[in-house]
Amino acid sequence: LSELGVKTVLHYSFPRHLAIATKLAYHDNLKAKCEELGITFVDVTTPDPTSDAGTTGTQQFVLEDVPKKLDEYGEMTAFYGTNLSQTEPIIKTLADRQEGYYLIIKDPSPTFYANPLGIEIPEEYAGDYDYLNKQIVEKAAEKNMTGHFTGWPLSVTNMSLRGGVQYCMDYLDGKTDGKVDIGTLQTILTNLAGEGASVTLYENYDNYFAVTAPNMTY
Repeated sequence: LSELGVKTVLHYSFPRHLAIATKLAYHDNLKAKCEELGITFVDVTTPDPTSDAGTTGTQQFVLEDVPKKLDEYGEMTAFYGTNLSQTEPIIKTLADRQEGYYLIIKDPSPTFYANPLGIEIPEEYAGDYDYLNKQIVEKAAEKNMTGHFTGWPLSVTNMSLRGGVQYCMDYLDGKTDGKVDIGTLQTILTNLAGEGASVTLYENYDNYFAVTAPNMTY
């Protein structure tokens, strides 16, 4: 955040999501980091997409609210949403306005940039994250938004599934040190996501992992 020069962080969510322990912990950690860096942290409550408003209501709220927040807090404002229905309207509005920053996507994946940035993926490049990431970089540059969008180089779901399957295969082949071998899992994830990927045990469970991939700035 400080490297980007961000002055304000807008956190979009709703009560049902903030009742989930992991989402609340992420919120609190982000807020604490902002306070540490001297960055203003602002909570914004959007309609819940599972309410009567639906996904359309959530997206309409975000489309109307993001420009207001940019006018209020300025171009050095970063946005984060806890629900994917908030993601596309935030990215599209920032790209259209050519200002503001988008923090790492909830359920990180570069695929969520494709539609709001107008990226069409040819069939022969389906699942090719290198191709998609290059397209995002080019689109960001076209819109004078280089350095304003961030994310993981591949989908967290893709990384988790492929990494998990490879780990199971290695375990069955006797290549791991028992059932829980963080070193082997770390190597697998690094091969998938690149240097900077990490895996740690979550709290006190010996079979529940927290994984991260290296962050990209487009």
